[in-house]
Amino acid sequence: MINDIEISDLDNVRQSVTFTLLSKNRNLSLRTLATHLRKFLISEIETDAIKTVSIQLNESSLPDELLAQRLGLIPIQRTERTENHLEADEFSLDVVAESHCQIQSSSLKSEKGLLKCVDPDISIVVLQRGQKISLTATTQRGRGSKHAKWSPVSVVAFTMKRGRCEFMLETTGQLDVETLLEMARQRIQEEEEKYKADLN
Repeated sequence: MINDIEISDLDNVRQSVTFTLLSKNRNLSLRTLATHLRKFLISEIETDAIKTVSIQLNESSLPDELLAQRLGLIPIQRTERTENHLEADEFSLDVVAESHCQIQSSSLKSEKGLLKCVDPDISIVVLQRGQKISLTATTQRGRGSKHAKWSPVSVVAFTMKRGRCEFMLETTGQLDVETLLEMARQRIQEEEEKYKADLN
C-alpha cells in the first residue's frame, strides 16, 4: 500500500496544507488509501507532550486538574540541540503576578533546552495581582492513539471529487508537513511489513 501513495498539488501555507492524493494501483480503492493515511496521521506519529505536572503552588482561580490538562495540550517540539529523540525534558513555571495578567506559554522554561513550545503566545492562566504559581512539568514521547495531546495534527479531512481525493491537513506546528507525511509513510510501511510477517 505504501508504494501506491502519490501526492501532488501540494499547497503549503504555514501550518495548513492541501494536496491531492493519487493511487498508483487501480485495484486499490482511493478512499481506502485516504482513510488509512488519515488514521496514521492522527494516531501513529510520535511527538512529545507534557505527561506529568507537579504543582507546588497554585493561587489562581483555575483548579490544579484543569491547569495540568491545559499544560498537557500545549504543542511542544524538539530543538536543534536534541540528539536523543527519546530523552525527556522538564519545564518549570514560577511566576508572581505584579498586576492582573495573563500567563502564556513563553513563561515555561525548559530545564535541558531539548524542547520548546511551538507557540509562545498560548494562554495558560490568568493571575490577579500578588497571585503565584510554581510547578514543574515532565515530558514524554507518545502517539495520538494513546491521547490526543500527542497527535501532530489538529484537522485531517478529505473529499472525493470526480475520482480525485483532495486532502486538507492542519498541523499543530510540531512537525513540518513534509516530515509529517514521510513519517506517516514509514509507519504505514512498518505496519505492512509486520502484517506480512504475521502471515508467514
